[in-house]
Amino acid sequence: MTLEKNAETSVIVSMKIDTLKASDFLGEYIRRKEKGTIVIEGKISFDLTATEYVYSFTYTMPFDMKPDVRSVTHRWGQVTPDTSEVITTIIVYNPIPAPIPVKNFSADITMQL
Repeated sequence: MTLEKNAETSVIVSMKIDTLKASDFLGEYIRRKEKGTIVIEGKISFDLTATEYVYSFTYTMPFDMKPDVRSVTHRWGQVTPDTSEVITTIIVYNPIPAPIPVKNFSADITMQL
């Protein structure tokens, strides 16, 4: 890789976690609703011809394994003399790179007239 002159260059590093080895741990982590952090430490070195320049970095990001409900909205659906429909939309963010099944969903509605 060569850095172009007077330009920004993206250096992309991909790291993989053995999901099979981590699955029991991650499952328990999710069940306990724990939070943690991921720390990535690294170095990038450049050949400056006369010398080598090494840049060290540390990056910390949150590791929260539970889904995050981002918003809940309601609107009226079809209204007839017999029934009135209320439609609820829930936006949920999954922070992990694997599907999370929804075990169940329930709701109660109370109207004050």
